[in-house]
Amino acid sequence: MSSDIKKQQSFLHGSVILIAATVIAKIIGAVYRIPLTNLLDSDGMGYYSTAYDLYVPMYSIAMAGLPIAISRMVAEYVTKSRYKDVTKTLHAAQVIFLVTGSVAFALLILLAFLSTGRLTFTIFGYNVGSFFESFNSNTLIPILAIAPSILFCCLMSAYRGYFEGLGNMTPTGVSEVIEASGKLLFGYTLA
Repeated sequence: MSSDIKKQQSFLHGSVILIAATVIAKIIGAVYRIPLTNLLDSDGMGYYSTAYDLYVPMYSIAMAGLPIAISRMVAEYVTKSRYKDVTKTLHAAQVIFLVTGSVAFALLILLAFLSTGRLTFTIFGYNVGSFFESFNSNTLIPILAIAPSILFCCLMSAYRGYFEGLGNMTPTGVSEVIEASGKLLFGYTLA
């Protein structure tokens, strides 16, 4: 078999793995979300939504395309047989994502205390806490519960980018399913 055909088959195989994992993760998400709405009352869903609304932008900013950059760098180094650079890239990604995840985690904790009125301060005469007046003080615990996942998801993304760069989509697919399963397990347990 020519190398072009092997690359196409490898790409197709990786795509099938990612599609299957995404479908499974979405099914798990539906299994999670629909009963959770019934399990929690409207107040509980409000707290959940508030926590999630603070979490998602923080998560998006923390991730900001870095896994794709890692994947490209790793793929380039593998193509050139620069395996020491592949290892260096993984280690650098781990450090970058640890720092990024830690900063996002700390900011989310700060936002949790600001949004619940437990922490207030003034910048240039403006009370920062007044921005969050519509938030309920009961949202503190849901926000604090979800905050550590930013750190772990950032570290997981370093590995996703690394394995995708190696052309191995299985760890990415498995991690998506594990992430959705963890969300299901912890969501129901903590609800």
